[in-house]
Amino acid sequence: MAGYKPQIYTYAPADVEIVFDGEIITFGLDPDSSITVKRNAKKYSYVPDISGQGGARLLTSDNSAIIEVNFWQNSSVNSILFKKYREDDGQNIGSISSFTFKDTAGGMAYQKANNVWISASPDTIYQDSITSLKWEFTASDLTTI
Repeated sequence: MAGYKPQIYTYAPADVEIVFDGEIITFGLDPDSSITVKRNAKKYSYVPDISGQGGARLLTSDNSAIIEVNFWQNSSVNSILFKKYREDDGQNIGSISSFTFKDTAGGMAYQKANNVWISASPDTIYQDSITSLKWEFTASDLTTI
């Protein structure tokens, strides 16, 4: 393929902006980890026809995803997220938040969702050194812009 240049996406906390529920939570990112965005469904699925001789692709309407972000254990972001996690009783409108993720260096696509919640809080770790805590968010409507 002439002219094809594969891109390798790298991660530098200084080049990332994350906003959850209107608050910038970019500070305290663990530079030795990654930010993971995993879609819960493939964009297309295969549907065989009745004869079994062919089929078609079907566009999936599922735009949900799991987003994992690691913050240093001593980052003030953890206090913000723990507070939001504790306040979420699953019945109030305030438990559903917005989320944006943007690589300010231009390497990754801009991700946005309006229906996001904290689906898992990190494990509690007690040790003599600082480690990172993994936060898991679920987005029901993640779109790439």
